[in-house]
Amino acid sequence: MTLEQKAGKLSYIDALRGWAILGAVVVHALDYGTGAQQLSPLVVSFCQSGARGVQLFFIIITFTLFLSMTNRQRQEKRPTLNFFIRRFFRIAPLFYLGILFYVLTYSRAWASLPKVLVTLLFINGAHPNTINSLVPGASLSPSK
Repeated sequence: MTLEQKAGKLSYIDALRGWAILGAVVVHALDYGTGAQQLSPLVVSFCQSGARGVQLFFIIITFTLFLSMTNRQRQEKRPTLNFFIRRFFRIAPLFYLGILFYVLTYSRAWASLPKVLVTLLFINGAHPNTINSLVPGASLSPSK
């Protein structure tokens, strides 16, 4: 048994993350590049399939969260509560910092205090008028 296996690390997950990142970079490079018309349709089609990188990230995240949750159920007294507490403190601080930066940079957001509040509470996706109302929420909410 290798050290990686003892630590519970799955190297193929890192490989899949790498493919997902590469796919996203290629798609954005193709979108912003000016020479895409000069590429063969086969190459363009292959590059556009990199858009599936986001979906691959969601699959990887779901898999690793369930794996982590399964492992912690054996070790912790309240694994579900602890899971949500850990997730909140992993996501919220940077999310709130992003909201603060956005509101201070684009002061027009002050006029829409309700949109700021629903974003702070992570419920901005509950109503069509508040989805993506602040830039930081765009990565955590569906598109309009």
